[in-house]
Amino acid sequence: AGGTGLVNVYDVTNLSAPIAQFTAFNGFTGEVRLGAADVDGDGRDEVLTSTGSSPGAGGAHVKAWSVTAGVASEIRSFFAYEGYINGVFLSTNDFNWGQSFTNTTPLVLPNPAGGGGTIFSQSTILVDPRTGVDTSLRPTSISVVLNITGTFNADIDAFLRSPTGVDFELTTDNGGSSDGMQILFSDTAAASITTLAGTPGLKTGTFRPEGAGSFLLAYGAAGVAGTWTLRIRDDAGGDVHTLNSWAISFTF
Repeated sequence: AGGTGLVNVYDVTNLSAPIAQFTAFNGFTGEVRLGAADVDGDGRDEVLTSTGSSPGAGGAHVKAWSVTAGVASEIRSFFAYEGYINGVFLSTNDFNWGQSFTNTTPLVLPNPAGGGGTIFSQSTILVDPRTGVDTSLRPTSISVVLNITGTFNADIDAFLRSPTGVDFELTTDNGGSSDGMQILFSDTAAASITTLAGTPGLKTGTFRPEGAGSFLLAYGAAGVAGTWTLRIRDDAGGDVHTLNSWAISFTF
């Protein structure tokens, strides 16, 4: 890869011809440093690439590539040190990392006399994963925390909207007469939010979102940077609810 930006992948039983060939960084023809590790837990090593210290590197960019049937597919991408342009050497270890983003501005949900609101209120979070200009960052897990006070949780409907406009249902009419929630929504939770008990009192815990599929199925194929929107409403009268804060977290 030195001096060309081109990466060749070989089978150890035949070093005369590569089984795959790809350009690790579009437009960059300098030194590419290499490594190999199983970074996604699938039991197969991925090819790791980073920009060396050649002119035009533009940052300490690291990527991981899955090579299957002669085709290299990018599965991880990040800048190790933003603003540092002298290149990095690679270690053959998993480089999972995470970031969380929070909105702590309270939002009182409309509750018109004689009935609940039919229009969703919106609260936004700007996700800036601090990876320079890289738009290829893909999450391996996504989770959301809601902190809501009020009575009768069954009035609450909440959806998460991605920067590309994709909605995913967090909860609709769950929790019966329980009072407020501090809930972590995670794809790996044992129970769905639809099993939330309806007895009075503040509800806490970790639950899977109500929407079909998962956060990763809904959002995992797209980049995470941009404005994420929590769309939430109180759909019945007689109770007042406040969204005190919410947060979204990503693992890469």
